Amino acid sequence: MNETLTLQLDEILKTQAGNPSTHWLQRLGSQSEITTSLCFYNRLPGRLMGVEAAQYLLPRIDPRIQCQALHPDGSLLLAHSPLLHVQAPMGSFLLAEAWLRPLMETLSAITTQISQWEEVLSPHGIRILYRAPFALSPYCALEKQAALAGGARNHRLFLTDGVRLHALHYQWMGSLTEAVNLLLEALPPTIKIETEVTSLGQVQEAIEAGSHMLLLQDMSLAEIKLAVRTCQRRVWVEWVKPFRFPEDVPILVESGVQFVSTTSLLSPLMPWPLCVEVNTPQAVPAGSQIPPIE
Repeated sequence: MNETLTLQLDEILKTQAGNPSTHWLQRLGSQSEITTSLCFYNRLPGRLMGVEAAQYLLPRIDPRIQCQALHPDGSLLLAHSPLLHVQAPMGSFLLAEAWLRPLMETLSAITTQISQWEEVLSPHGIRILYRAPFALSPYCALEKQAALAGGARNHRLFLTDGVRLHALHYQWMGSLTEAVNLLLEALPPTIKIETEVTSLGQVQEAIEAGSHMLLLQDMSLAEIKLAVRTCQRRVWVEWVKPFRFPEDVPILVESGVQFVSTTSLLSPLMPWPLCVEVNTPQAVPAGSQIPPIE
């Protein structure tokens, strides 16, 4: 696990530590002499994500928690597959389950949904780009890892690797052409310019001005197809709108665009629920070590 992910997981731990219910569960866990053996299962088929995060978080919630991963991240699983075996004091288990379950459900849902889109779009030359949502979640780095595991690729490594020109930007500058020309003069030649367009006239203007990529918004399928033909692969084209799986797959394929982003494909994010099977708790003498998982 890389440093960015561990830093985000540490931040999650700090944030959750300030939750009043966390203090109550931690107190219960420290006083508990009952160990609980449990197993996480998935209710639906799909791709598992969040195992590395679980293995990092659980011992930091309580060093007495033992965790055995049954499948690695990215595994394609049938419904009701066992995912994790965990042994923990009762209070610590309740705390870990409250933190871990929604995290794994979210990450697995992202990986599963992106992999479904990738499977049907890649044969038609449509690539999925990971774009961070405007409203960043506390799990943004983990969500990025989940999207890449599903088959998406980075839109850019860092914010400085490209410029996205919004309609508001070139309206403020006076014209789209003037805004693109100003960026071309100011930026290094290796930096690409993405221009947001909403009409066929703007498509032609953006191409002539020197944009490297177009983000098509608020346009009909017929307009999208005409815009793609106008570009003639001189510039890359991405269609920005919410798409639903699988009913919108034929529309995307017919459009001829080269790119679609994760923000378009994950709205809404379909659930990937987990369930927990708890074995009969057993008393463990105070101060003794929890027996290892067999």
